[in-house]
Formats: sequence, structure tokens, C-alpha cells
Amino acid sequence: MPEDAASFYFDIIDWISDYYRTPCSNTYVNVGFSFLNSSSSSMILKIFLALKRLQETGKTKISCKWYYDADDNDMREYIDLIIDHADNIEFEVCTTPDVRDLSFDGEA
Repeated sequence: MPEDAASFYFDIIDWISDYYRTPCSNTYVNVGFSFLNSSSSSMILKIFLALKRLQETGKTKISCKWYYDADDNDMREYIDLIIDHADNIEFEVCTTPDVRDLSFDGEA
């Protein structure tokens, strides 16, 4: 994870702001982290709160598939926190032996 999480995630938040104008009718988000520091955790929460607000506009239906290492209980707790805060987004939580082996190319 980057040392300065805010600047790293700024591009993502910018993209979401642009996407607000003309989102697709369905928005799919795939997520997988092998580690999150506290700065990144805070920024990911902000991203999901922005996605929650986007869904509240009624312009898109957001679905998220979140992968995490099967033995990472801390990550599972963090995912549950995000689900609680972004409660209007449909989440599918999936375990994997090693999240670093995932490739999201071509996923819908």
C-alpha cells in the first residue's frame, strides 16, 4: 500500500465524481486486498460512501464482489464494516487461498 494513501486514492475518487454524471445502469466493482493500512482503510471507506451516494441517485445499481484471503479475519471484519456503512450496495464476499493471485481482467 502507498505511504500517502490520500494521493493514491485521489484518482479513484476523481473517477467516481466524473462517473456520477453518466453512470452505466449497472456498476460492478471487484475488490481484493492482501493488506490495508489505516490510511488506506479510511480512503476505501470514503470510496464506498461515495458509491453509496451514487446508488442513492437511482442512476445505477451497484454490485460489489469482494475477495479476501480465507484466513484473514481482520479483513473480514473490515469488509463487514464497509457493508454496514454502504448498506444499499449489493455485496458478495468471496474467500480465496491467496488474494494476490487474482486477476480482474475481463470480469463483469
